[in-house]
Amino acid sequence: MAPYGQAFTVAFAVGMLLSAGANVQGGANILVSAACGYGATTLDWDAWWLPIPAAIGVATHIVGDSLTTSGAPGRDGRRWGLRAFTTGSPAEAAVCVLIAASIAAFPLREQLAERLIGAW
Repeated sequence: MAPYGQAFTVAFAVGMLLSAGANVQGGANILVSAACGYGATTLDWDAWWLPIPAAIGVATHIVGDSLTTSGAPGRDGRRWGLRAFTTGSPAEAAVCVLIAASIAAFPLREQLAERLIGAW
């Protein structure tokens, strides 16, 4: 990836992450994003993979919105989704914990399967 393209990719992904995840807005977001983009060019980071988790995060957010009572915004302005629970409810927390546990356990799936099968 070209150095400036890589710097832009890193700065953009970090900016998205800071504004969505950490709720860092304005000048602080720009400064941290620019510093990370500068680091990507000067420290020779290989950041080709960085847009992938950003895209996964966006997709996860859209799916999560579709599960809430307000739904996810559609292209035509209408909202869509299952509308299974309200934002901040115990059901939402339980779903988030289950998803996070599944993601965390994925690298250990073979060891867990061996233990479960060996227990029978």
